[in-house]
Amino acid sequence: MPHTQPEMTDIIRLYAQKTGFRLADIYNEYEPDNYDGIHPHNKGHFAMASAYMKALLNEPSKAKTGSGATAAQFKDNGDGTVTDIDGLMWLKNANVAGKTCSFYEARELIARVNENDIGGHSDWRLPTRDELLSLVAFSRRRPSLPAGHPFANVGRWYLSTTDERGYHYGVDFDTGVAYFPAKREMVRGFVWPVRKAY
Repeated sequence: MPHTQPEMTDIIRLYAQKTGFRLADIYNEYEPDNYDGIHPHNKGHFAMASAYMKALLNEPSKAKTGSGATAAQFKDNGDGTVTDIDGLMWLKNANVAGKTCSFYEARELIARVNENDIGGHSDWRLPTRDELLSLVAFSRRRPSLPAGHPFANVGRWYLSTTDERGYHYGVDFDTGVAYFPAKREMVRGFVWPVRKAY
């Protein structure tokens, strides 16, 4: 299951290190756009082949994703918003609803946030899966945000925008993993509004 992937990979890496078994570290080779949360796309199959080849040749597998986000990439604007290095502005309160929401409740909540001009802006929206993943520090758990991050009230499961088929991908901030997509009417999660800062 996606939410157990980080813990399982850590255990498998430790086992390989202690026993001397070569490890095709597929998880290490993946990037966020290589899969839909579970199933690999064409780029994901290439990443898998690369990991197998490195294991066969006894070459180290260097993480494509690096360590992920750091606290230094976030600036607290002092008005209830945080700007990141990618030019995105987030609400500092990562649980603005105070509860999980359905997709329809999330849309209504975003409309209310925009009516209130939080941070002086009225163009807040749901983030994409990749925007949520840009906040993740891959070595950390519960939440999988960098130490010293400026956010408050971080929950676990966050809603994202839908893809062209009407599926949500969502991100689990206990583990920093994108979940398998689900139809939007079946999804509940926390809402973390975002906008383009510049």
